[in-house]
Amino acid sequence: MMVTFVSQCEKNSLKKSRRVLDAFANRIGDNTWQTVITNEGLQTVKKMLRQTASKNTAISCHWIRSRSRSQFLWVVGNKDKFDGEGVVPVNYTEHKVNQFINENNFKTLIVMKYASIIAALFHDFGKASILFQDKLNPDKQTENWEPYRHEWVSFRLFQAFVNNQNDTQWLKNLSEIEKDSFPEYFKDGLDEGDSIQISELPCFGQMVAWMILTHHKLPVYPVWKSNNKPSLQYIKQWLDADFNAVWNSHNCNDEIEHDRLEKNWLLNDLPNKSMKWRNKARIIASEASVKLRPWINQNINWLHEQLFTLHLSRLSLTLADHYYSAQEETTEEWRNPN
Repeated sequence: MMVTFVSQCEKNSLKKSRRVLDAFANRIGDNTWQTVITNEGLQTVKKMLRQTASKNTAISCHWIRSRSRSQFLWVVGNKDKFDGEGVVPVNYTEHKVNQFINENNFKTLIVMKYASIIAALFHDFGKASILFQDKLNPDKQTENWEPYRHEWVSFRLFQAFVNNQNDTQWLKNLSEIEKDSFPEYFKDGLDEGDSIQISELPCFGQMVAWMILTHHKLPVYPVWKSNNKPSLQYIKQWLDADFNAVWNSHNCNDEIEHDRLEKNWLLNDLPNKSMKWRNKARIIASEASVKLRPWINQNINWLHEQLFTLHLSRLSLTLADHYYSAQEETTEEWRNPN
């Protein structure tokens, strides 16, 4: 077996370790040795290095397995001179670095947790539309596209649930949700007049609504047909009054049959008909009402003032969505008639 020895010894330990290693291996650098040796010979070297070791001794051994791979075997002396793979650190810090995120050193983690879970509860409501369900049915002869994407429909449904309530109120309503029909919601392309904007929702409600809307892609200002280039100067307006469905569903301004629009907004039973969904929603909303109270009382504008928290929350939702979708389908009944 071919091995490499690396010495990080200091003071007299450097001289002692050099005498031992020079007797068994070729020195290929000031503090590096390499040789072909048997396992018994390697154990002898390790034993002799231990006999002369002190607090200033630090020698690592690497087994060269192939041209592109080596295996870290052991360290004699101060193990802090190497990491878990036998690599020598090149920089140090005197600051204590905590590598784990928890509620004590990352204050908004609790906000991310409940924003992600609540957004997950609502994010696919739009898939209950007749048009989306037709796409999934191979027997349905229909064009496979929707004027308004399912995340936009989900966004509208969540808006209707939260409308004219503050964060405390809608969380309380979610903690008591029943299987009754969903509130009347704005149907783009069918309803006339102005709908409420995301900026009109309460602060935490804005955050959840934004995550529902963007869990597949971020809205992009529609391309100008004249030069086929996006108008980037309007990106900053997408959270304000100029933000509308075309940012998310680029085909919604095309000429569309009335029947297709109706199917886009006509919904089958929503998940709130499920006892399992309602129980989960009640538990989460009850917890959020208590644990998020300090944050809700501050009226923090998450969409403008806490972008780091906002984007990590969206990332959590997106990764969870991909993970869950990749699981095998279960035979568990979703709707409970009782």
